[in-house]
Order: sequence, then C-alpha cells, then structure tokens
Amino acid sequence: MMIRTLTALVALLASSPSLATPGPAAATDLAKVRQAATDEMAASLAENFDQIDPKELFASALGMLESGESPRIAALMFQLLVDRDDVDDKLRARALYNAGLAMTETRDVAETERLLTEAALTTRERRLEADARSAIGALWYRESNLPTIDEQGVETELPLSRRIELLRKSERAYRSVLDLSPRDTDAAKRVELVRREIAQLQQQQAEQEQTRQEMQDLADELEKLADEQDAEAEKTENQSESSEQRQESQQDVSDQTEQRRQESESLSNSSEDQAQKDATESAEELIQQARDKQREAQESLEAGDDEQAGQQQREAAERLRDAARKLREASEPQEQQSDDQQQQDGDQQEQQQDEAEQNEQDSEEQRRDDIAQQLLDREQLQRERRDELLRSIMGRPEAVERDW
Repeated sequence: MMIRTLTALVALLASSPSLATPGPAAATDLAKVRQAATDEMAASLAENFDQIDPKELFASALGMLESGESPRIAALMFQLLVDRDDVDDKLRARALYNAGLAMTETRDVAETERLLTEAALTTRERRLEADARSAIGALWYRESNLPTIDEQGVETELPLSRRIELLRKSERAYRSVLDLSPRDTDAAKRVELVRREIAQLQQQQAEQEQTRQEMQDLADELEKLADEQDAEAEKTENQSESSEQRQESQQDVSDQTEQRRQESESLSNSSEDQAQKDATESAEELIQQARDKQREAQESLEAGDDEQAGQQQREAAERLRDAARKLREASEPQEQQSDDQQQQDGDQQEQQQDEAEQNEQDSEEQRRDDIAQQLLDREQLQRERRDELLRSIMGRPEAVERDW
C-alpha cells in the first residue's frame, strides 16, 4: 500500500506542470488539491518508510531511475534502502550500484564513484561487479569530455593534462572489468577507445609543449632585439656614428624585427591551442607596431631629425618588450601550474602519511569511541537522507533554525 502511495505522489508531482496550464482559478484549485495530497502522502511516507517492503522500495526506485524523470529522488531512495538493517547483502549491493547510476545525472563525481566502488567491493555477483567497474569507467570518460563550471556558471575547458588524467582513470576501470571477465568484448573495445584518445591528447600535448618552447625562444629573441633597438636609440641621441652608419644599422634591426614578426605569424597559424594562438596573434600585432615605429625612425634619420628618430626607436623597443612579455605570459603558467600541482601532490602524500602514522597510534578506547560515533553518524545520515527525500518529493525549502 505504501509503495503505491509513493509512486502516486511522484506521478502527481511529475505531471504538475502540464496540469497547471488551465486558467488561474482552475490552477489554484489544482494546487490546493495537490498540496493536500502531498502533505498526506509525505506524512504517511515519513511515518511508514521503514515498513515498506525492501523489494517493493527497490522496484519503485528502479522505475524512477529507468524513466529518467526523478534520478535524484531515486538515488536517495536507493541510499535509504542501503542503510536499512533488514536488507540482505545482494539487494544492498544492487541498491548501491543503482544509486551510483542515479547520481551520475547530478555530476557529484565523488559520491557517484563512492557508491559504485562500494557496490563493486561488496557484491558477490561477478556480473554486477563488472557492471559497477564499467560504470566507473564511463563516469571518468564522460568527465574527461565535460568542461568545468565555476560558481558563476562559467564553463572552462579542461587542460589536456587533466583530461589525460581522467582518461587514465577510465582506462584502469575498464581494465579491471577485463580482469574479471577476460572475454568481455565491450570492455576490451572501451579500453582501446580510451587508449586511442589518450594517445591523441598526448600528441596534442606534445605539440603544445613544442609551441610553448618556440614561444619562449621567440620571446628571448625579441628581448635581445629590444636591447639592440635601445642601443640604436642611444647612438642616435649621442650621434656617436655618422648618419649613414646609423641608418644602415637601424635597417638591420628592422629586418630582424620583420623576421620575428613572420615567426610569430607562423606560430599563430600552426597552434591548435586557443590561448597560444591568442598570445601569438597579440605578439604579432605588437611586433608590427614596433615595425611601424622603426619605419618612422628610418624616415626621421634620413630627414636628419635625430631627436624624433631617437624617440621613435625607444618606442619600437618598448613594443618589442611588450610582445616578449605577452609570449612569456602564455608559455610559463602551464609550467608553474605543473610545479604547483607537484608540490600539492607532495604535500598531500606527506599529510596522508602523517595521518596514517597518527591512526596507528590511536588507543583501543579511541577506536571504540570511533565505532560509537559511526553508529550515531549513520543514524544522523539516515535522518538527513529521509528529510532530503521528502524535500525533493514535496519541492519545499530546507528548514532552518531560528537565529533570533
């Protein structure tokens, strides 16, 4: 009886958008009926949830999952089922697996992996264990192709290194399926697919690294050229050489600048990474500005206006340095990020080692306290999941304590 009430409740709420389309009066009456039914069903659910037959509860949650209409509610129901003491190991493992599948729709990757991993570790069914491991592989594969979303909802494409890291997790998960079932052709195909994608990304990564090195080399050349241009400006300001010599040496610097501009253009055309392409295009524009100033300086030198020529030469040198800085900014952060990540990984490993040593020093009394706390935490988690299930079904905001 209770499971039919729950199913009816979900069906009623799922149909509410289309039922609310009549006029304002009809919509108001319908809302009152729906609210009354929701209150009655929710109260009955809260009071009798533990009396629902586990198999009926599992079947109802599975129906929601398969329909795709209420994955979050289905995940909560499966997790509540897992926490019940009257559920056998076989049904508990299946509930964990299906809870993990339902959670994939929420992009809560950590919780999804935890549920699927627990299902794989607790089940005695080889097929279910293989399915759980395969689902973990699919989870990481999907995440490798999705952008990150910040708190403002802005999407950012994952760096190649992060995508490769996630794909390696996917590959390991699919490989573990083959360890269980060597003849699983589907898992074998997925392993090969992931490996090929990793190889493609590694190729892109190598190309990006090569472009990054070429950008740094070009930045070095531009800085040297800027120094040469400043030296020409000093000659002009001091008139330390004849006008013909200064014009000739300025032409030489201008020719080198044009070569650097062409190199920047070539890098921009060959780069597949948008950030690198944007940086090289900006650098090319700055180099072109330097070339324009050099032409003006050349004309001023020919006209005998040394003061104007020196100022234009200085401006050309500054543009060259700006171009070098632009290239360095685009080529250095990735290395810095890698160094920071390595430092972070080292700190994390050290922290984990310290925690492990601390755990070994825990007394038997502390262990007993931990067990007692775990039992209390489990009861609290059951209550929280039950409350979250009710809120999800009823669509009501979470209650907060009064702070006044």
